[in-house]
Amino acid sequence: MGTKLSCYDDLTEHEKFSCDRILSRIMQLNRTGQSVDDETRKEFWGIVFCNWNTGQSMVAPIQPSRHAAETSVLVGHFARDTRRNTRPPNYRVPGSRHRIFTEIPDNRRQGADVFLQVSINLDTQTYRYRWVDSENRTVPREAVKLNNMTMDKARSLTIAQWDRMEMRVQGNYNVRMAVWYARTQLISHLKQRDDCESAANKGEECPGCKYQDDAAMPQLKDIRLCGDSFPADSPIGVAYREHQGPIRGTIRYNPAFN
Repeated sequence: MGTKLSCYDDLTEHEKFSCDRILSRIMQLNRTGQSVDDETRKEFWGIVFCNWNTGQSMVAPIQPSRHAAETSVLVGHFARDTRRNTRPPNYRVPGSRHRIFTEIPDNRRQGADVFLQVSINLDTQTYRYRWVDSENRTVPREAVKLNNMTMDKARSLTIAQWDRMEMRVQGNYNVRMAVWYARTQLISHLKQRDDCESAANKGEECPGCKYQDDAAMPQLKDIRLCGDSFPADSPIGVAYREHQGPIRGTIRYNPAFN
């Protein structure tokens, strides 16, 4: 395989269209609202060739993990000064004559910001909430005063943030995986380019097109969002939809969400 391809213009006409199924699938999963056309096709190939050519190696992306801290939303403030633990201010270490004076840091003084975050299991529809300060340390619920909002509103803001992060993180993984599929398929074409072009000209199945149905691309994942399952008339569903419209993804790759 002596030919090295590094841009859209290096592709044959058949190769330019060869990844349309991959592109269509990623648009569907990432809810982009787009369809495959000349513009989106050229944009996708630009991502495929970004910092890469067919003479270089490839590494399949790794499924990213999610962390509850990514969902933190500012929803309230400290109603009173609150220590980081429940020890009294003048605490004696057991078995010691020394005392530990536990000071209250500025970020836990009355009026300081308090955030709400959530861990979600969509299979069991389980939502676990946690109040935290600006350093992600737990805050007792009784020490929190909400910022002119209901509890349903605070929870819905946090869940909407979870959904947006899910779209960014999982959507970004899908794009990286689609790029890996496209590069792998292009290498397959180059190894048998004459046969591929001959088959394409005759309207026959191309031997180099490896990813032409969903079953061949199992690593592309459906993006499940909480907002999809809330009953329209439920209090949290109403609160969610008051400030969060349909969440759209993209076919672009963002290195910040590896």
